[in-house]
Amino acid sequence: MRFKLPWYWKGEEVVLWSRAWDEKGNTQPTREEFFKKWSRNNRYHYNAIQAWRVLPDGRGLPPGEGKVAEGERIYAEKCASCHGKSGEGYPFNRLVSEPFPITPDTEPVEYAIGNYWQYPTTLFDYIRRAMPFGQAGTLTDEEVYHLVAFLLYMNGIIDASTPVNQATLPKIRMPARELLHLDPETQRRFPWLTLP
Repeated sequence: MRFKLPWYWKGEEVVLWSRAWDEKGNTQPTREEFFKKWSRNNRYHYNAIQAWRVLPDGRGLPPGEGKVAEGERIYAEKCASCHGKSGEGYPFNRLVSEPFPITPDTEPVEYAIGNYWQYPTTLFDYIRRAMPFGQAGTLTDEEVYHLVAFLLYMNGIIDASTPVNQATLPKIRMPARELLHLDPETQRRFPWLTLP
């Protein structure tokens, strides 16, 4: 279900929360309330309130730390069936690619973490909110850190020994960061991209 909210954003920092209630007055539980009542392993219906706020500078990141080896194990268990054994993509999006920014010659099917994502904190935020498919929000913060470490390693962005946590993640420089700069001729980012 999609809906619209009559709200005008004035550019200030804000935290967006999902919150719904039904005709009987039942409201969405918080993440903590949901897990307390139904457990983290509930596969039926995850409807806890979601918050959107992990900023590029790391504000909003929770405590925890990820290691590549543990991320590899979690990836094989919870991600490989959709994104391929090594992140090559199939049946869903490719996650691993050469660590260079996209160019006008890069096909959209080749966009991946290593060549398209500009901030590693966005990767953490997206995985925590939207993955695994059909079970969004069921990963612990620690599991998300492990997955981020593994995916950054697979894209050649960090070494296997690099810990990923609140302090280190915002400092990781993504190869695609340069995509944020304006093209001097067109004054646009991605001047050669035509979005649908």
